[in-house]
Parts: sequence; C-alpha cells; structure tokens
Amino acid sequence: MSVKNFYSRFRAFTIAYGLLDDCKQVIIGLSGGVDSMVLLQLLQTYVGRKPINLLAVHINHGLRGQQSEKDQQFVSEYCREKAINLVIRRIPVRDYARTNHISLEMAGRELRYQVFQEIARQYSQAVIATAHTLDDQAETVLLRICKGTSLAGLAGIPIRRENIIRPLLFARKAELYEYARVKIIPYREDRTNFQSAYQRNFLRNDIIPLLQKKINPKIVETLGALANQTVENNAVISGQLQTAWKQAVLLASEREIILDISKLTGYFTAIEKAILLEAYRRVATTGGGLSNVRLTALLKLIHFGQTGQCLHLGGTITATINRQHLHIGTNQVNDWTDAQIRAGEQLVNESFTIRTAITNRDEYEVAAHQKGTEYFDLKRVGPHLTIRHWQRGDSMRPLGMSKTKKVSDIFIDLKVPRWHKHQIPVIANGENIIWLCGLVIADDFKITAETEKVLKIMYREN
Repeated sequence: MSVKNFYSRFRAFTIAYGLLDDCKQVIIGLSGGVDSMVLLQLLQTYVGRKPINLLAVHINHGLRGQQSEKDQQFVSEYCREKAINLVIRRIPVRDYARTNHISLEMAGRELRYQVFQEIARQYSQAVIATAHTLDDQAETVLLRICKGTSLAGLAGIPIRRENIIRPLLFARKAELYEYARVKIIPYREDRTNFQSAYQRNFLRNDIIPLLQKKINPKIVETLGALANQTVENNAVISGQLQTAWKQAVLLASEREIILDISKLTGYFTAIEKAILLEAYRRVATTGGGLSNVRLTALLKLIHFGQTGQCLHLGGTITATINRQHLHIGTNQVNDWTDAQIRAGEQLVNESFTIRTAITNRDEYEVAAHQKGTEYFDLKRVGPHLTIRHWQRGDSMRPLGMSKTKKVSDIFIDLKVPRWHKHQIPVIANGENIIWLCGLVIADDFKITAETEKVLKIMYREN
C-alpha cells in the first residue's frame, strides 16, 4: 500500500463529504488502538495549515483492569510527546449498565458519546471524529440483518450525523495496520477484540472470514456498498416522506402523533413504513428504534385493524386505531391526580393550563363566549377545586339534562378516542364533577338568576 495514496484517499473522502467544512475544533476519540491512532495522525497532517484545532479525548472504561490503566498511560505519554491537547475521562460503565439494564457494550457507547458531546459544547463549530472503518460498517450491517432491521438500519454507520464524523469509513482495518507500520505509529492492541464472546466480535472473527472464504472474498466491501446504496435510497424516500408527512399527520406533539389512515395508506409501503418509524421516533423516550417485527404488526394494524385495537410498541408507547385515525403515543400520563386549585388561582403543567378568576354577574352577561372557557356559580362550586383524571364509575348531570349520565357514556357520545380519555382533566369539588374540560359542564353548577358571583375557568391544552 502506498502511504501517499492512502492519505490522498483520506483527504478526498473528507473533502467529498464536507466533514471538516466550517469546522474550527475537532474532538478525536482516542482509545490508543490502531484505528484512532492512525486517524489522529491523518488529521494532524490534514489540518496542519488550516485554522482547525485538535483535541484528543481518551475514555477509560475501567473494564480491563491494569490494561485500561496502561491504555491511559500510553495515550497520555504519546500526546505529551507530540504536544497534542488531551482530555481523560473515566466512566462508570458497569454501574450504568446495571442501572439501565443494558449490555456493557451499549452502556460504554452511550456514556462515551455523552462525554464527547459535553466537551464539544464547550467549543464553537466543533465536530467529533470517531475512527470507525469499513470493517466496522460491514459488521454493523451484517449484525442488523441477522437481528432484523429496516431500510434505515441497513444504512449502517452514517459518515456524518449532526456533529459526529467518521473520516475512516472508506478504509479497511488491514490498511490501517499497514499505514501504522510504514509511518511508525505506535498503538495498543485490545486483546478482547479477538475473543468471540461479544456478538460483534463473533461476526468479525468467525463469520466474516468464513463468508470471505466460502462465498465472497470482498464481503466487507459488498456490505459497505449496500450501506451506501441504502443511504441514497433513503434520501429519495426522505424527500417523499416530507410531503407525505404533511398530508397524513393530523396532530403532532412530543407525547402523541395522530395520523389519517386513509392518507397514510395511499402511499407505497416504503413511505408508510417511513412515516410510522418517524412517528415512533418522535414520541419514543429512549434512543432505541422500532423492530421489524413490531413495524410489520403496525402495518397490519393500519390496513386491517378495527376501532379500539391497540398494539404495544415497547415501553410506554402504544398504537391505537380510532375509526380512520391512528394514534401513536405514550400511555404514561402526567400525575396530576388530586391536584388542588383555589378559585382565583391557576395550575400549569406540561399537558395543560387551567386559570380561574372570580367576576361579578354583570361582567358575565357581557362576556363573549370563548372556546375553552366556561362560567359557573361560585357559591355552588365553592372555593376549593380538585383536578384529576377520569375514573371508572364517574357520573355527572350534563348541562340541560334532567338525569345523571356516566362519564364513560359521555365520552362515547362525543366520540372521544379511547387513548384521549385519561388526558382530559376532570374538575371537581369533592365528589361532584363540575367540568369535563373542553367537553361538558355540569348542570348543577350553571349560572342562574340567583347567581351573584361567577367563577370563570379557562382551559388550554399545552
């Protein structure tokens, strides 16, 4: 391998994808392995005459005992000798994995990127450079194929995602070893990489060599090309997705997405999937994606589901059919049960705002009715109000009716979606319901000829 040619390929790749355009600070994840050590040297050469600063960040995972300490010592001595700015951080991988019920590998990854982003925020126009190679790309794609994935998953490791760049995704691991040998770049070898206990190591050490020998000598390059083609196809789908999203989405918030099924099913399956994945991504509280099994079940739900059918998508996220609408959102409601409010006060939380004011009868007579605003007889209501969720067995006498009615029946009459019932605040004074916010007030508390003081209640969803 020509060292000059390898650097030229690195430079061409970096320029072609604009990885360092408008960049002033590069933060390099420096483990001490051959990948990151070569990346550091390449970046030093590339930014030599450019107004770009380099900062190496070494993360000590503390998982390999003395070997972890030797990695840290090696990186420290190398950066000191080469006058490279270095930050060292220790992360509690085992504790984090145990607390969050995830693997050590996933815990290490999440904590590493948290540290990288924390440091990046201290600089203007900073990027985070990681030393992922074409081999890493092939392993990622193959692992996702084996586990089941979507088109988005087949795209593998992105060359750039926001402020994270991967300048070595064009290169094979063997090329980095050769470059390090020729340029006399020292590095430390993590012997655990050769142990097949981890899934990724198993693919790297056992499966990919077997595929190279028995089926395709260039399987790594083939999987890398598949990832690139998928990225290109996804870009086309993404363009169509923007138009489809505007047409299909009826409501979008951090907690819920409501889709018009008739509009959604008018597109090709690929667009349907893209919209469903995007809807899930927007309301999911974790970084995990939607599995192919659940995505397939979700497609079946929108094409063949009946009103009231519900599908659990993992965690607190559910998908529910309500006539021609699909609701995807969290069934985890805010705990505002039995919240107290006095007449003349207000209650604000992330779901809604309730404001109350006391006025006289004359002001009520001339007030223009506004959506989300109702008026009550203050004497009948009393000064103390409770805000709570609907409960089974609740009943009230709606305005203008002579008999009480179950709140569940009121919901049915007003076609309130099943998923929305527990998100509608109930205002009560003790046992009596005064108002199903935004829907129905109780006849027992209406303004009458005898009313002297009026309680004005304003309700708005946030």
